[in-house]
Amino acid sequence: MKFREFCKKFNKYQIITYNDLIFFSGSYDSIKNNINRWRQEGKIIQLKKGFYTLSNEYRPVGLSLEHVSNRIYTPSYISLEYALSYFYKMIPEVVYEVTAISTNKTASFTNNLGRFSYRNIKKEAFCGYNLVPDEYGIPVLIATREKALLDKMYFEKYIDFHKTYFLENMRLQNYEGLNIRLLQSYIKKWKSQKLQKMLPILINLIKKDRKQ
Repeated sequence: MKFREFCKKFNKYQIITYNDLIFFSGSYDSIKNNINRWRQEGKIIQLKKGFYTLSNEYRPVGLSLEHVSNRIYTPSYISLEYALSYFYKMIPEVVYEVTAISTNKTASFTNNLGRFSYRNIKKEAFCGYNLVPDEYGIPVLIATREKALLDKMYFEKYIDFHKTYFLENMRLQNYEGLNIRLLQSYIKKWKSQKLQKMLPILINLIKKDRKQ
């Protein structure tokens, strides 16, 4: 198959999967040499094994990092530092690694688009996310601000059980609008003593700032 023909078939695909290649070519063996050569030529980007995308030059449709994150490791949703920084502006740091939560084992992938990491969580706590359109209008799974914050707290190794953890260590901002009932309902999914101990501190902080 020539690259022009390949582009004609796949230029409307944001992400091309192993199964897509088999469907259009009959077998992966018949096209894998071409795939490897086009990768070396920079015409195709491998997102991870079995997942590809055409380079920007040949792909007329946009592709967001959030959509890539959702697709290359499922089930998963965007959360933790990336969600808190990029979507909710709740921490001041600029986060370049796309962070996500999954019920699969902890994993990370690095490709030409960036780095994508996933933290494992038990099925009972895999909740608190919504379908949100990305910059190209494609629905992606993203944690609510409450769940993104709790996910981060859950994976923190060292927590100061005082409001200084939120204000100084995390440098939390724009937290006044957090939904207290959602925080309480999400924590019940974990049955985590650490989170249960931290929740009253966070709630007091929210209520105090609402009064000011």
